[in-house]
Amino acid sequence: MILSIKARLSIYVALTIIIISAVSTTFYILDSHRSIEKKLIIRGEALSFPLAKAADEGLVSENLDLIGKAAHIVRTEDVELVQVYSPVWGIVDAYPSAKLKDPPDSDAVKYFQANNTIFHKKITAYMYDFYEPVFYRPSLASPPALIGYVRLILSSSGMQKELRASVVNYLMASILITLIVIAVLNMLINRLVINPVMTLKQSVLKFKNGSLTSAVPVRSDDEVGELISAFNQMAETINNNTLEIQTAKNKISEAMQDWENTFNTITDMITVHDKDFNIIRANKAAEQILGLPFLQSVKAKCYEYYHGAEYPPENCPSCTCLKTNEPASFELFEPHLDKSLEIRAIPRFDNNNNLIGLIHVVRDITEHKKMDTELKKRVVELEKFYGIAVGRELKMKDLKKEIARLKTELSLYKEDSKK
Repeated sequence: MILSIKARLSIYVALTIIIISAVSTTFYILDSHRSIEKKLIIRGEALSFPLAKAADEGLVSENLDLIGKAAHIVRTEDVELVQVYSPVWGIVDAYPSAKLKDPPDSDAVKYFQANNTIFHKKITAYMYDFYEPVFYRPSLASPPALIGYVRLILSSSGMQKELRASVVNYLMASILITLIVIAVLNMLINRLVINPVMTLKQSVLKFKNGSLTSAVPVRSDDEVGELISAFNQMAETINNNTLEIQTAKNKISEAMQDWENTFNTITDMITVHDKDFNIIRANKAAEQILGLPFLQSVKAKCYEYYHGAEYPPENCPSCTCLKTNEPASFELFEPHLDKSLEIRAIPRFDNNNNLIGLIHVVRDITEHKKMDTELKKRVVELEKFYGIAVGRELKMKDLKKEIARLKTELSLYKEDSKK
């Protein structure tokens, strides 16, 4: 299940506030416990002194009801135990009386071996044990004499009840404040973050589908507002670039179509080859004369369609062009096509000037060759006729000379005959 950003933010805020409240409550409880312990120690020390005073007066007056003199202290709710000991820790009196045989704490006995001040010890989580020495001073000038000890055990159960009630009230107030803060923060987050982000999301989807007709409104100057402004600028830039790209694409398409039309209207065969003798492009004239298949799906070897061979022919000028990287031009009669051809092979190079193939420009010169042969035949015939004509002319001249000679001889003969 994928939660929306609104739900995730609400959960994060709620968890954060709950954790803060829990930590705050924990510190409050710890601080309250320390406060209770401090109050209990102060109360124990405050109650131990009048108990010691009452025990002092009772021991001096030999009144065995030592604790009764401090009944107002002994019978308070938080007093669990009161005992009076002799200087050697013999039990003298106790409240309640059932605790009359309970011995003193060993730590207290050790403490008073070297000290004469009040001693206290935490014996349970809710109880403190206090010991106060009892001194007797006959006069102000005489030194005090140790005549016993007073023990007081106080319980913090009452304070703990108050603490629990206070903690419950604190928790209720924290929960109420937490709910209010969560509600307020959710409202603020929805207004300042979620709603603008959702608006931006819808605009992004519209932009993706090409249906965004206007800029997203910016309603704040914070990071969200800057994000929306940046999106508006990006959308405007992309729209402008898309329009320019489409215009350029149309121009390129028109130029390609013009080139394609020009390429196909050329009556010479034009084929583009790679280094492996594959024909990868051809114009209409080449497709018709060579009978080429659809070059996008079938590999067509040039030597198969030009020469009807299974491998490149030996001494092929075009193959030599692939080795020398130089253009070549030559004429040949191709029996496979039954045509006389004039071929120009032009090397093709990539951007790094590496040879990647060649271009064949092939012109059918069969008729031209026929006309050339016919002209040569006519020239030969004319030369023969000229030779015959010239021979006859020479013979007529010789005959005329011979007739003239004979006429001269005949004339001379006649003259001789007359004589």
